[in-house]
Amino acid sequence: MPISTGLRRGARLRRDQPFSPQRRSGREEFLRRAPSADPNRERIAALARLLYASRDAAGDPGKKFRSARAPKTFKAIFLANAQRVKEALRVCEEFLKLLDQDASRRIQRLRFSFYDLEKKTIKRFPALLDP
Repeated sequence: MPISTGLRRGARLRRDQPFSPQRRSGREEFLRRAPSADPNRERIAALARLLYASRDAAGDPGKKFRSARAPKTFKAIFLANAQRVKEALRVCEEFLKLLDQDASRRIQRLRFSFYDLEKKTIKRFPALLDP
């Protein structure tokens, strides 16, 4: 099954903000570390090419700072970013299953540790869940 199944030709991937140099470096290191004999290496490389080809920094809606938006609350920022952390850890865990089972298990433990941290934070600050 091709990597791009489900994506329209020329589709753009959503990005919340530009990649930091550390994230770019991590992505490049991930691709370098994939064993050359791994049967998934070509699929991983195809995914990387798709991600790079889909990048549209000039047209990224998050590029322009808009101060006219209603200010976000601490609660909204916390909940949105907690969700991003969980999603990012899950994505890393899934990709690492292709390359390094031990690293994938470590990320999985980190993800569940974050669930505990999120739960403790909400217990300490219950107003985070108020409407």
